[in-house]
Amino acid sequence: MDEPVPTAHDQPSRRVPLIPLDAGWLFLLPGIALVAATVLIPAFDDLGAAQLERDKLRVVENHAQRRLENYSLYLDALRRADEDLTLSLAATHLNLAPVDRTVIVMPDQARASLNPYPALEPPSPRMPTRVTPDTVLQRWATHERARLWLLASGAMCILLGLLPPTARRRERAPRGEFSPAQR
Repeated sequence: MDEPVPTAHDQPSRRVPLIPLDAGWLFLLPGIALVAATVLIPAFDDLGAAQLERDKLRVVENHAQRRLENYSLYLDALRRADEDLTLSLAATHLNLAPVDRTVIVMPDQARASLNPYPALEPPSPRMPTRVTPDTVLQRWATHERARLWLLASGAMCILLGLLPPTARRRERAPRGEFSPAQR
């Protein structure tokens, strides 16, 4: 007698996934991301604040360097006894004029504009600013109480992700043999 060949429809279908995926990964990965964000976002903010201070100090240093260069040029002109500079200083500060020239009386504001010192000052520098992103995660990660909740939530997700699966898969042994769980 010929026995019928069993087909796939005759046997109970049991799908075996190619890669078994544990549901713990769905807790573990977000937990790691949450703890990492809680730790890294405040550190990134501190880094941004330090870089902003560094940039501000560079601007102040460059401004001071330009002032020093301007005053050095002015001092060099004084040491060379530059004629235009000497006449300007004598007229504005000492009220003196050379004999071969006539003095024109000017209003006080016009005389103040002859003062060379404001022209030596470079324009005020523009200070850099920093704009922090305004997101919910940013606010929670930098707020003291909310940060503790984020850390606790992330740790709880990691713990749930690391727990072993609840249902154990039994291996079916061929008839007459015992499965490893029954030994």
